[in-house]
Amino acid sequence: MKIVLKNPTKNFAKESKSKHGGFGVIYKGQLDDGTKIAVKRMESGVISNKALDEFESEISVLTKVRHRHLVSLLGKNFKLEPLSWKKRLIIALDVARCMEYLHTLAHQCFIDRDLKSSNILLGDDFRAKVSDFGLVKLVPDGGKSIMTRVAGTFGYVAHKYAGKLTTKVDVFSCGAVLMELLTGLMVLDKDRPKEKRYLVEWFWLAGSLVL
Repeated sequence: MKIVLKNPTKNFAKESKSKHGGFGVIYKGQLDDGTKIAVKRMESGVISNKALDEFESEISVLTKVRHRHLVSLLGKNFKLEPLSWKKRLIIALDVARCMEYLHTLAHQCFIDRDLKSSNILLGDDFRAKVSDFGLVKLVPDGGKSIMTRVAGTFGYVAHKYAGKLTTKVDVFSCGAVLMELLTGLMVLDKDRPKEKRYLVEWFWLAGSLVL
């Protein structure tokens, strides 16, 4: 597999890097048939039991579910430009449909736990594909919640989430992504004034003032 991926990623060249994940680098590339791919290359220096557990979890999900707005597993970001409101709406709808599929339409209920902008890949038509399922949890059949440790990325995690995991966690994260799309601002920016530093709280305060 490593040899097959050398050409699409230009031998994992620096210019092919898309982002740096928790346990390695994500490279963008294109196969000979035109298929665009994202390649996660784990770094030997950071491979731990936690990393391997999350990697196995991600592989497990991608082998069980398939949807047009989910990244497809082919084997064991793209150019940035200003977004029109139409494109932002397309992205938001695609992400919402993906969460709906994971929560209610797949053969089992999956909770992402780490939905955020950097885990959303865009194609040339600005159709969104949600990626990175290292923290995903499967809800037992018939259950509505599951007890687990707090996980996710600060700014996208619901305040009231304290170990009792439900699909509302992903809904909150989806809302945070929508706020970023509406404002063009990052969900968390320490360089902003204190009252505007955390985007979700800023929205909450603004809404309270209007009411």
